[in-house]
Amino acid sequence: MEERSLNILESLEACATLRAADPCFIDATRQYRSISWERARSCALRLARAWHREGFNRGDRIPIDMANGAALVYAVLAAAYGGFCLVMLNVRLTESEKEDRLRDIAAPQRTVDDGAGAVSHPFTEGDVIAAIRTSSFPSASQEMIFAHACIHDFDDDAPAVVMFTSGTSGKPKAAALTWSNFTGASRASNRVLGVSAHARWQLTLPMYHVGGLQIVVRAMLSQTAFILYRAFDPQTILRDGRAYEIGRAHV
Repeated sequence: MEERSLNILESLEACATLRAADPCFIDATRQYRSISWERARSCALRLARAWHREGFNRGDRIPIDMANGAALVYAVLAAAYGGFCLVMLNVRLTESEKEDRLRDIAAPQRTVDDGAGAVSHPFTEGDVIAAIRTSSFPSASQEMIFAHACIHDFDDDAPAVVMFTSGTSGKPKAAALTWSNFTGASRASNRVLGVSAHARWQLTLPMYHVGGLQIVVRAMLSQTAFILYRAFDPQTILRDGRAYEIGRAHV
C-alpha cells in the first residue's frame, strides 16, 4: 500500500518540530532575513487566529492586496490553517480595477476608519503584520491545540485562492484553485526535477500568479528553503546562487 504524502500543514508542522531553527525561507525583500520554520509556523497561526477573531470562518474569502514579502507567505499559510480562501489581487492594478474584481465575485471587504470616514479595502502587508503582532496565544499549549485542530480540519479539496486571468481575450475572469490543485502539481514537479533537501527554490514571480504561489507549495512539500524576491533580476539570481552555494537551484 502506497504511503500517504504529507499535506502542506503536516509538512510545515514536521519541519517546525524537527528543524525549528532551520530556514523556511530567506526574505530577500528585507535584507535577506532568514525566517525559520518555527517562526513561519507561529506567524501563520497567529494570523489565522486573528482572522477567526475578526469574524472570518472556514470557506470565507479574504481579499489580499500585497506584493511579494514575508507577510504574503504568512497569509498563504494562515489560509491553510484557517481554511480561508485568499482573493489574490494584482498590485499593479488601479484601485478602481481592484474594486471591480472584488465586486464581480462578491468578495467581502473589511470596513475600517481611515480618519475621513469608514472605507472598505482588502488586507495589505501592514494589516497582516499588525494582526500577527497583536494576536499572540496565551500559552504554547494553546497554540499547539489550535494548530492540531486546524490540521484535523484541513481539506485538500477546499479552495485555497481565487486568482484572475489576464483579460487579454476579454474581461478578466476569476478562477478558484484548491489546495489539491497546487499540491498535485507541486508533487509532480518535485518528483520530475528530483528536488531534495539540498535544493533551494528562488521565488521570483508575483505570488498573485499561479507560478509564484506554486513555488511556496513546492518548497513546503519538499521541505526545502526558498529565497523570496520582490521581482525577477537575472544578476541577483545568479549572484545569490553563488553566495548561498546552491548546488541545484529551482526558479
